[in-house]
Amino acid sequence: MTLWCLGAHAEDQLCAVVLIEIAQEATFERQGFEATMRINNGLDSVALSQLKIQVSFEDDSGHVVKASSDPDATDASFFIRWTTARTSIPSSRAPMVP
Repeated sequence: MTLWCLGAHAEDQLCAVVLIEIAQEATFERQGFEATMRINNGLDSVALSQLKIQVSFEDDSGHVVKASSDPDATDASFFIRWTTARTSIPSSRAPMVP
């Protein structure tokens, strides 16, 4: 979904909201998965800046549950580990690297 956000600045801002759902039918203790997000700016005339990534976890009822990067947080339902992003080729026409 792409939205035009009109801010208080003289310039218009282009905003994109992406929702990804990973459904899990069965879970086992200590089981996990790896997720990777790739972002490609296909607009030559608009710079990609002020990128914010927010990850949330929900139960079957849609209630947000606690996730933590602290492996000792015993009250967290999920553990999340962030890794350093790879720097991509600056050209918006560059091929995606697997």
